[in-house]
Amino acid sequence: MIYFDELNNFYKRMEPEILKNNGILYGHYPCEKLLMVNHKIDFIKTTNIKIAFKHGNDHIQFYSFIPDNINIINNLNISIEITVSNDEPPYKNNAYSCYGLLLSKYGFHYSGNTGTIYDNENHISEILQRKTSYIRGCNTNYEIFKDIYNMIKEGWIIENLPYKLYYDFDEDNCCPICLEKLKTDEIALVNKYKIHHKCLVKFLKTQKNEVYFKCPYRNNIDFRNCYLSII
Repeated sequence: MIYFDELNNFYKRMEPEILKNNGILYGHYPCEKLLMVNHKIDFIKTTNIKIAFKHGNDHIQFYSFIPDNINIINNLNISIEITVSNDEPPYKNNAYSCYGLLLSKYGFHYSGNTGTIYDNENHISEILQRKTSYIRGCNTNYEIFKDIYNMIKEGWIIENLPYKLYYDFDEDNCCPICLEKLKTDEIALVNKYKIHHKCLVKFLKTQKNEVYFKCPYRNNIDFRNCYLSII
């Protein structure tokens, strides 16, 4: 807790320096800042700060802030990545749709350069509901699966999973993995088959080395295709 207090106090000094020099914050920071100011989370936790400048002079004006504060930057393990480009961040390189959010001196807005159907849309309401979609960043089916479920553990709802998740009162059918009644647990709908979500996740973890997963009914589950719905 003390660490995050110190981190956020430092960000309160750094952010105005970036914005007054026409810098644009992108990556995790704007997303977490939006959630924090809307009381969805308590702290900004990311230590990976990405800043874009369109003009080299703006970058030079800001850059003196880094050596002046290098000790605290190092002590807090903050990494700062600076890009000077006429293109808008995140340069079609964001892993999730929520990381297309930008913060400039004009406030929050969504990028037109994510390479997805969300470009230039007002995606802020979805982010405030902790809804996002996987786009890119991992190579194998299992790597994508693992990364997505790390996001789910952090409270995100992934909107382009290869199966549908929902809650249903079902006392007539059983989960094919644990063989218990589905009842009111969270259910994954794979093709037309209902499976306990928690059971499916455990089942998929046993297939780590497979090119793609198969559900108990032998339906393919390929996380590499998640992005197709939003590109």
